[in-house]
Amino acid sequence: PPPAVGALPMLVPAALRHRLPMPDLDEDYDPDKYPWLYVPRIPLNTQIETDFSGWLSRRKCGWRSRWNVTPVSATSSDSDDDDDDDSEEQRTVTAEFWTVRGYPTFQHWLAASKAKWRVGYSWNRRKRRKLERECEREVHFPSGAAAGDDGDRPEETAEQLQEWLRVRKKQWQVLRRKRQRQLAEEAAVAALAEEENLHDETEPSIDAKAQSEADSSADDSTERAAVAIGSLPVVAPCALVKHRSTSSEVDLIDAILEDRERQEEKKKLEEDRRPPLDIAFLFDASLGAPDDAIAHCLGFLHVSEHGKLLCINWETSFCMKQRSDMWRALCPKRW
Repeated sequence: PPPAVGALPMLVPAALRHRLPMPDLDEDYDPDKYPWLYVPRIPLNTQIETDFSGWLSRRKCGWRSRWNVTPVSATSSDSDDDDDDDSEEQRTVTAEFWTVRGYPTFQHWLAASKAKWRVGYSWNRRKRRKLERECEREVHFPSGAAAGDDGDRPEETAEQLQEWLRVRKKQWQVLRRKRQRQLAEEAAVAALAEEENLHDETEPSIDAKAQSEADSSADDSTERAAVAIGSLPVVAPCALVKHRSTSSEVDLIDAILEDRERQEEKKKLEEDRRPPLDIAFLFDASLGAPDDAIAHCLGFLHVSEHGKLLCINWETSFCMKQRSDMWRALCPKRW
């Protein structure tokens, strides 16, 4: 058990301190709640072994040894003039350490160090790994392919990348052409609607003859809209006229898109004509459907949808209410 509130840190064994509860990062440290985290008030000079200058000198020596900085040797004139400052001269770095690292100026070394730090930072490293995983799902381009480290020839790997780029280019062309067709269709519909509005304003009087002429003009406009949707319209803006299908490649893409549209329309029409499925027999216990099977079927629905099944009709609601085992299986375990 943790020590009492009044216990001091030195009374807690070092082997047991890691088992003591620690405060959260967002919680303010309370000396009464976590007494083993606080050092008692002892004079400051008894806790520090050396002064600040000694600590700074050790840090400088460690930094110089890590960066392989060579100290400048004292000249004869310096030794004659400043005998007392010889030790201080040995600790002073006058050499440009960035030249030892291969950088022309300090700014070049600083920029390279910042770039290296950003690449090695944890957030950027996770982001880079995520991008690599997403790219590996699409294409596999080994990092050592240039040197042949992975056992494959660099030419084969380059051909693989070129093939992937070719496929991606075709996919991009299909998506771009699809957007162009959508813009052209919207422009054609807007132009026809504006033309009909102008036609209605010029002919306010409506009689039988005018009504028949309006019907015929509507039929003509419908035919023009169908022709405009099938191909790029003449009434489209100038920015869209240049996208007309003038090459066999664009015609092939249009054929693919039209085939997809026909398949989607056919599928939608089949779904509209499909009769609704009567699932009332699933909830009738007299027909032999077990409770566990019904509970499994209802498990695919959201919890908020279960109560709505009781509002279908009186017969279904009555049959479902009789299945107590099914509702017990659907309820959470904590209930």
